[in-house]
Amino acid sequence: MNHLKQHEFVIWEGWPAFTFYSGSQEAFEATMAGGKRAQEIISMAAVKGLDGTVYVVERPGRHGHVGAYMGKLGVSEIQIPGNTLDQGFLTSHGRYVNRVAGLSIAKAANQLIRKTHPDYELFSEDLW
Repeated sequence: MNHLKQHEFVIWEGWPAFTFYSGSQEAFEATMAGGKRAQEIISMAAVKGLDGTVYVVERPGRHGHVGAYMGKLGVSEIQIPGNTLDQGFLTSHGRYVNRVAGLSIAKAANQLIRKTHPDYELFSEDLW
């Protein structure tokens, strides 16, 4: 059975502690299934590891916080020179989506508070 791991970290001195979670796509879907809303919304910034593990931070956390969390956990792929992490979002349905799909979901749910560049991808700064 897949389970989510929960951690609380202060990533940078002077910042508040953030709550982070990691686990498989299936674990997130199973955990969030009971709270499915009629309309799917963007819930958290997320990064998908090379092994498929999804790492997330509760809002108002950003992708940089997730990368720092992965570093604290010793996830080796963030140390690979030139590696571009698979950044996206976790939805209210427990789905990991990339930045392009995330933008479509956020627009449909009327979640955007602003739109940063580029216009075709979603950034946490667009939401919170």
